[in-house]
Amino acid sequence: MFSPRLGFNLDVFKNNKTQLRGGIGSFSGPPPFVWISNQASNNGVQFGSFLNTVNPATGQPYVFSADINTYRPTGGENKSYNLVFTDKDFKYPQVLKTSLAVDQKLPHDFIITAEFSYSKDLHAVNFENVNLPATGTPLAGPDNRIRYNTNRIYGSIPAAQGGNTVANPNISNGILMKNYSKGHSEILTLQLQRQTPKMFYSIAYTYSKVRSLNDGGSIAASNWRDRPVSNDPNAPELGYANFYQPYRVIGQSSYRFAYGKNYATSVGFVFEAAPSTSGFSSTGSYTYSGDVNNDGTGGNNDLIYIPRNQSEIVLVPVNTGGGTITDARTANQMWGQLNNFINQDPYMSTHRGQVAERNSVVLPVFKHLDMNVTQDFYIQKGKTKHTLRVTFDLINVGNFVNKNWGIAQTFSTPFNSSQNAASFLKYEGLVSTPGDANFGKPRYSFIYQDATNQIPFTRSFQDNTNILSRWQGQLGIRYLFN
Repeated sequence: MFSPRLGFNLDVFKNNKTQLRGGIGSFSGPPPFVWISNQASNNGVQFGSFLNTVNPATGQPYVFSADINTYRPTGGENKSYNLVFTDKDFKYPQVLKTSLAVDQKLPHDFIITAEFSYSKDLHAVNFENVNLPATGTPLAGPDNRIRYNTNRIYGSIPAAQGGNTVANPNISNGILMKNYSKGHSEILTLQLQRQTPKMFYSIAYTYSKVRSLNDGGSIAASNWRDRPVSNDPNAPELGYANFYQPYRVIGQSSYRFAYGKNYATSVGFVFEAAPSTSGFSSTGSYTYSGDVNNDGTGGNNDLIYIPRNQSEIVLVPVNTGGGTITDARTANQMWGQLNNFINQDPYMSTHRGQVAERNSVVLPVFKHLDMNVTQDFYIQKGKTKHTLRVTFDLINVGNFVNKNWGIAQTFSTPFNSSQNAASFLKYEGLVSTPGDANFGKPRYSFIYQDATNQIPFTRSFQDNTNILSRWQGQLGIRYLFN
């Protein structure tokens, strides 16, 4: 890989007051070697493994044998497996990054900074299941995404027809890794800061917009399976990235004062206001629970269509699979609850009649303040200064003061962290009654937040009760000699 880079730093007026800096270059990280091992372990000539260490035929532990047939099971030909491929022109991910910034000194030791950066994917990676049929049947109704009649070109042959053979195996997935030059990001930061011998403070605002093809998974199959999609799961479709923060405000200040001959105290604060995080991201996707497009992923990766009105969605009671909870709601009652839920949601209420975008739902703003107090005790012995430093950090000061402050938010609906998606509509199959006005349309149920007491979802977000919403304190002691 070739990664040329160029940077510059210019004192514009030769007076150390106006600095112009920037650069452009190609960047890439270390190769993800699992992409290579995926092909070795999913190649159609599989290796085997034992579920335990004892040979059931002898009752003795397995020991190494140079004869590869020693532990071969009867009828050991592999007739079912996944396949993973790499496009012959594949290149490891590479991105072009550019940045331009200006730092301007102002009176009274103030510095104002404006910085803009832009990135463009040169070799983004998309994962495509080439065992998925190329065509399907559009759904009836306003959401006319493709539904596949079968989710495999080479699939399982029923036992009644002889079952699968080595020549005609059951291939669940055939994942192809391929490059596209899609994906980009724009990030703008404005900062004002001031530093004196005793004091420092700054405030900064960052706006970002990041769109990507795929944000990664542990293996090839999960990279393909876990990406929320609006239609064709193989399409190189851009969406908002899992890891971006649309906006962020951060302020910090510190003050240090020395007194006597042997003491110094520093007090500092850091304030941040940004969308809350649910797991690792500030954004998420709204997806159906269930496999609406029949692509064989197991469901939960199909982005929802946001209905304009009741005529655009077929609602049915929740199918609990024979459980003791029965859903007695009528279609009108369920629509009333769903409609209220959509109306209170900042994203869905403004995007009716559209398929929700990937990672388009931004969590509410989380504001928190952290504090640090540092106390130094020092003496000078010859050329060596000995310092005993005691530090105390109080994280999330607001929650320490009031238990209702400093609380982050998360999705109130069931959340799948691997897909970074929340689901509140469950796919209940197609309308299959001939003559029904909705024949061929998908049926959905608006699931309960509390099924036992039949309480529906009324809010998109709820308090996040994990450590992020709790105050924390830590004490440190350090000895320095220099």
